[in-house]
Amino acid sequence: MDMIKILHGHQVYPQVCASCHIMSLISYRDLVGVAYTEEETKAMEAEIEVVDGTNDEGEMFTHTGKLSDRLPQPYANEQAARFSNRGAYPPDLSLTTKARDNGQNYVFSLLTGYCDPPAGVTVVCAEVPQAERETLVEVN
Repeated sequence: MDMIKILHGHQVYPQVCASCHIMSLISYRDLVGVAYTEEETKAMEAEIEVVDGTNDEGEMFTHTGKLSDRLPQPYANEQAARFSNRGAYPPDLSLTTKARDNGQNYVFSLLTGYCDPPAGVTVVCAEVPQAERETLVEVN
């Protein structure tokens, strides 16, 4: 494994990808020995509060992060994700490299495939009318 690429990916994910995509199957313990030491991972998780469920009065409570906690998710549920993304549900990136042939190359192409348009070319982002949104194919 290329440790520098793994560390870079872990830096890019929260800054770029995590604003839309989840990684629901990745826990902090998955980072130990791959990208960080146990001490470094514990320091990261100590900075987060995790919603843990309801107490005896039915109120939500939190705890400080621990190794068994999963990475924070950008949305509370699928409906919130769809609302924030014009009806599309961003795919879970947890198993992307395993789910596709040449998965690492697929992710690499996504991360490096965006570039500024050539000089003199203007890219226009079009608003898709609601009536046409239902006919669009959602890519997962």
